[in-house]
Amino acid sequence: MSFEFLDNELVAVLARGRWLVGVSGGGDSVALLKLLMEAGLREQIVVGNFDHGWGRFGKESHAFVAKLAAGLDLRFLGGEGGGKAAGNAEEVAREERYGWFREVCEAEGMDGVIVAHTADDMVETFLMRLGKGSGLQGLVGMEADAVVNGVRVVRPLLAAGREELRAYLRGMGQEWMEDPDNVAGGSQRARVRGLLPQLEGVGVTAQGILASMKALRDANNAVEGLVAVSMEAVEWRPDGEGATVGLEVLRGIQDEVGVRLLAGLMVRMVPKMGVVRRSKRMALLARLRADEQGFATLGGLKFSWKDGVVRVEREHAND
Repeated sequence: MSFEFLDNELVAVLARGRWLVGVSGGGDSVALLKLLMEAGLREQIVVGNFDHGWGRFGKESHAFVAKLAAGLDLRFLGGEGGGKAAGNAEEVAREERYGWFREVCEAEGMDGVIVAHTADDMVETFLMRLGKGSGLQGLVGMEADAVVNGVRVVRPLLAAGREELRAYLRGMGQEWMEDPDNVAGGSQRARVRGLLPQLEGVGVTAQGILASMKALRDANNAVEGLVAVSMEAVEWRPDGEGATVGLEVLRGIQDEVGVRLLAGLMVRMVPKMGVVRRSKRMALLARLRADEQGFATLGGLKFSWKDGVVRVEREHAND
């Protein structure tokens, strides 16, 4: 009862690199670390723990993970955040954490970070994003191997369930820590987690949600194909500092394809800026379709259009 939890194809990928393992001290990440050791990846991994500075739990989990790593004869690296932000604390904490992952991987010459997201995390994230009106891309679930905030992130436990992993740890007598926010329902994710049994009671099951996510992922892949075709209509300047595209292209494609085309321009031209939220891209797309000429800035880019042509340039030449 161990290797069945790990994605075997990803294990083969991990064996060819050097990786930071994000370990919070919770059951999922502790199980991940033990499973990676069983898979023979001792020489490929370094244990990492990031204390957000939110209170006593962070320091206690930091010490717990450091001791766990020492007991396994693994190198340990720790980081610390700036404390709980006044607004949108969970998102700020995530940005801090992944920023630290990126810095460590760059400094240590590592290929990326391995994290312990599970099938349960997928379901909870789906429900949270559904409530916020996310589009197709936000509802397809996490990728097993992706780049997040500039760092490669590998998730080999997406097919595993939270309780299965805890049963695995109990079977070997391995302890883990529980975040008080998760137990008391302090975070949004914890509150959603607490509602899952009620949803199960009315027939909205985790397996059903996961099946829907798979169908959405297939649909998303089809949309990506349409985006690729539309991107072929973009003409790039030789210096890579600008591009043009016909207004008829933007007016003749579906909304989802249009907002992704705009995202593609941002990723290529100002990769350090990140992609702005879908609602803002949709608002720009609506203007491009409605007005014969105009000017706008969005996501580090300048858009000007007239005579049926949209010209796109970097807002700041050195970005």
